[in-house]
Amino acid sequence: MFQLSDKLKYLVKRIKRGDVESFSKLYDLTYSKMKFYAKCYLKDKQFAEDVVNDVYVIFCKKIDRIDPDKNVMNWLIKIIKNTSINYNKKLRDLPEEYIEDFSIGTELSDIEEKILLKDSILNLDEDKKQLFYLYYVEEMTLRRIAKIRGCSKTKVWNDVIKLNDELKNKLMK
Repeated sequence: MFQLSDKLKYLVKRIKRGDVESFSKLYDLTYSKMKFYAKCYLKDKQFAEDVVNDVYVIFCKKIDRIDPDKNVMNWLIKIIKNTSINYNKKLRDLPEEYIEDFSIGTELSDIEEKILLKDSILNLDEDKKQLFYLYYVEEMTLRRIAKIRGCSKTKVWNDVIKLNDELKNKLMK
């Protein structure tokens, strides 16, 4: 069974040779993860989708400079982060009327809860962010996470419980 990084490495090599079908496969493999990361940095689902689409455009433009032997997923995540930061800067400069019109019809409590959760996740240390991603986004088993992290399943489970408690405490404040 191939790991995601091996699949991406293979697909990038094929894309560099002009295989358009391989780009579709890469897109299918990475889109949900890219959207998750974009939503962590942005408050709006539509903006997150825009960022993800922009990242794939950047990917296509820079395909000749991408080294398939390096971690392609990490490269994509880094571009997501940088592009999201740029979007946030643009959003801060939007006229106030646009922001008011945009929020009409939304339930403020739901938005506040989502923003608080995203902020809570983003403010976790890198180890806890990785655990959150592996357990909740990738839906990996405790055994697999333990292997990746080089510890026991029990340790991973205890860390998940602590992570849940930490996030609940941040949300309750």
